Amino acid sequence: EILEKMCVDKDMRRNLVKNKNELLEPMFQMYMASSNIDTVRSTIRLMAAIVELWEDEIHLPIVNSMMMPTILHFCESEDEFVASWCLYTLTLISRTRAVIPYMNNFNIGKLLGKLIYSPMRQVREYALETVGNYAYHDEANVDIVEINLIKLLLQVAGDHNRSRAEKVGTVYALANALSHIENARYMAPIAMMVFRSLLEMYFQDDPQVQRYAARMVANASVVLYNNMNFTETQTLIQLVNMAKHSNDLLTKTLFLASFHSISLDLRNAKKMLMANITTLIFEVMSQVSSFERIVLLDTCKLLFNLSLSREVNDNLCQLDIIPILRRVLIETSDVPTRVIMAQLMSSLGCDGARMTKLFIEKGGLDTLMR
Repeated sequence: EILEKMCVDKDMRRNLVKNKNELLEPMFQMYMASSNIDTVRSTIRLMAAIVELWEDEIHLPIVNSMMMPTILHFCESEDEFVASWCLYTLTLISRTRAVIPYMNNFNIGKLLGKLIYSPMRQVREYALETVGNYAYHDEANVDIVEINLIKLLLQVAGDHNRSRAEKVGTVYALANALSHIENARYMAPIAMMVFRSLLEMYFQDDPQVQRYAARMVANASVVLYNNMNFTETQTLIQLVNMAKHSNDLLTKTLFLASFHSISLDLRNAKKMLMANITTLIFEVMSQVSSFERIVLLDTCKLLFNLSLSREVNDNLCQLDIIPILRRVLIETSDVPTRVIMAQLMSSLGCDGARMTKLFIEKGGLDTLMR
């Protein structure tokens, strides 16, 4: 307990880890093996206090020592305090990219897949946060089949007895797990069922959850357009409405990135129009800076896919989007963005005599000539 209080000082933490062979590791191993539960609790709290300092020099030596197997072992402790603090320690360590290749050696996916179904609420919550942190890294070996995340999402969606932290953690974990293409491919055939569950547990006033939900849809949509069309019209419309009703610009842009992929299927594009997606696009393009390359590129690709419909072009002219496109096309120096914007403006300008007249009046032709 004295050491834990001393760990408020960052240099103290660094010195403990630097001298781990002489002091920290022998002490940790001895006290974690104690028959006194209070000693074990204090010891794991000390470890958590040490790893709260987010540095490679702190986390790497711990993962590369015999302390790591001990921490993993006690994650399955029957004492909720010990198990949850071990998982909290693991949650902090898994934020560090440098430790991920070493963590892969412990096959922690299997362990976490078991702990997210623990009878202890705090253990479930920290296990889910650990999955999300671990899966965030490209180097992580995370398998949603092994961890059984989809089943969990379907279970917690409509369960009012689950804590908010557990629901948030489930969305966070699955969103990051789907950034691994093999997981996204696995989920594609049952995506509609997953998205319906996501809509059930969506917290409209919570920007953090909105971002996780948008990230989940964006990661899943990378493969969705190759595998399926949104056969359930209402689900896609609800996802568009979810994006429109968010007050968070990042959430809106993440959703637009996913809608770009999905709109490659013309059947999906038509369903998006039913949800009046063009107002969302107009709002985002009015707010983003021309330097936000990825946002602009994805939004313009989505607009180009949609612009194949005369109905959309009509709507875009009514929303007065040509001046926005002109501004961005002139200001941005990113060649792929300028190419797709030029294609989009050409598409808008060639869609019938009325559209061509509007296009010229709004300065579209002048911009293309420039």
